[in-house]
Amino acid sequence: MAAARARASHWTTHDIGSSLYDRTFTAETRSILAVGSYYLHDVVVSYDVTNFTARFGVNNLADTSPPYPTVSPGVYDEIGRYFFVGLNARV
Repeated sequence: MAAARARASHWTTHDIGSSLYDRTFTAETRSILAVGSYYLHDVVVSYDVTNFTARFGVNNLADTSPPYPTVSPGVYDEIGRYFFVGLNARV
């Protein structure tokens, strides 16, 4: 059996910028509508074994919660840390 060798590793950082939902509120009430920025880190490592490439990864490595609870999907990572694996076969 051929030995596994690391093929690639990949580290990604996502900068989720700050936002302000409504600029019509007064200075006293605006702070509750402001959302600060934060970072997410993802890491993937892949290995070659004979005719296969195996991938192992973690998204949101630090398990960072969004700065503000949201109801709209797609903007903030509501899931938290999650792991994934993949396998590709070469024929």
